[in-house]
Amino acid sequence: MSFQVRSAYDRPTLFHSKGAVMSYGVVHHFPGATKEQYEASIAAVHPSDGSLPEGQGITGTAMRTRQPCISNDYLRDFGASGHFYQVIRDSGTRSGAALPLLKEGSAIGALILLSSELDAFVPELIGLLERLAENVSFALDNFDRAEEKARSDEQKLSLARMYAALSATNEAIIRAKSRTEL
Repeated sequence: MSFQVRSAYDRPTLFHSKGAVMSYGVVHHFPGATKEQYEASIAAVHPSDGSLPEGQGITGTAMRTRQPCISNDYLRDFGASGHFYQVIRDSGTRSGAALPLLKEGSAIGALILLSSELDAFVPELIGLLERLAENVSFALDNFDRAEEKARSDEQKLSLARMYAALSATNEAIIRAKSRTEL
């Protein structure tokens, strides 16, 4: 995945790389919901809102604190009353890590990794994942700079075209000896 982060030249390439399952923000799953219900719930919920059940898992905690949230025994750490307990249990997930993706100090998303093994996230792996999240955040910042440069270049080109048109018009006015020549 490190190669994919280094070789990505835009957001779609980064988020749809083979072997990478990441999203800009957080993906929620609502079984049985209609498309309209799903879209309304996404608009109404922000995962970093700790007052909501959706914000009390590893992703909400990571985004709210802007620090990695690691659980090497998810079911024990969050208990049967946790909002995601049934989904986590049914999926076979035992450990999870959420690392915030930061932009200018604010969490804009999270890199979420889940494992079917207990104690999967050892300190060495956590260090690597923190570095990966930093690299993804850096890449997102670079994409923003590249998009801003492209907008600026397009504006310069547009202004150059307008200047050329005005110059040609002025030149025609200067060369014209009468109204009919204009």
